Amino acid sequence: MASSLPRGAVRVEVTRQPTGALESDTVAWEEPLEIRIGGEPLAVTMRTPGHDEELALGFCLTEGIPARSAGPTADLAANTVEVDASEFERASVQRSFYTSSSCGVCGKGALEAVAVSAPRVESRLTVAPSVVAALPDRLRPGQPTFAATTRWTR
Repeated sequence: MASSLPRGAVRVEVTRQPTGALESDTVAWEEPLEIRIGGEPLAVTMRTPGHDEELALGFCLTEGIPARSAGPTADLAANTVEVDASEFERASVQRSFYTSSSCGVCGKGALEAVAVSAPRVESRLTVAPSVVAALPDRLRPGQPTFAATTRWTR
């Protein structure tokens, strides 16, 4: 009996190199996500579907956009999230390139645009190095797509 795949994973036929052997493999599946503010598109990013609102809010945080919430668009368009961030200057983040799910530097027009103008986070929060070091193993059970699509072992 075939096992079910986690969300974001699909089975495909691949040709292994250098042998040329044809095999079935599990790979991550991505789709574009349009992020809108005020009903207007702001950016498109590639992502594995799921947790789209969190992704949109994280994107806004890294761009210095004061987002309050994210949810479905008024027209319920697929692969689209509406962000509530009425108080921001659109021109400060406007790009003519697609946005990737990478670190955020791609698509910037100049080095000066890499710097984010966001308020400094003031916090007394500290995290022990042992907690940070343990995170990969603690997070792995919540990453079934990663487990299904990687040959990486520890």
